[in-house]
Amino acid sequence: MQPREATQPPAAAHRADELNEVTRGRAEQVGRLWASDLRAALVNEKRRASGGWPGTLREARTHVAISLIPWLQSNGLAAVTSQQCEGAARLVYASARKVWLENRDPEEDD
Repeated sequence: MQPREATQPPAAAHRADELNEVTRGRAEQVGRLWASDLRAALVNEKRRASGGWPGTLREARTHVAISLIPWLQSNGLAAVTSQQCEGAARLVYASARKVWLENRDPEEDD
């Protein structure tokens, strides 16, 4: 087995690059909605939406499965590979985390 060249990025880095622009945009939208919905649920429960992003990559994969893939199919877009699904999940996660961090409540001083 040949060692990987130091300049070659890992395969995971290319997963999101394999997605077309429509899929990328929709994945980012799914992430934004996830973060907004989570924040709204916490506020509705009279809890603070503060601290680091509470979501997980596993949850992002679920959002891809229940939101992104059905949307792609209903819009006649080609099926995605498992690598593309993983790339989409990472985009969903990153988008949700970004929105959360931009909109979280400030930490309270004790």
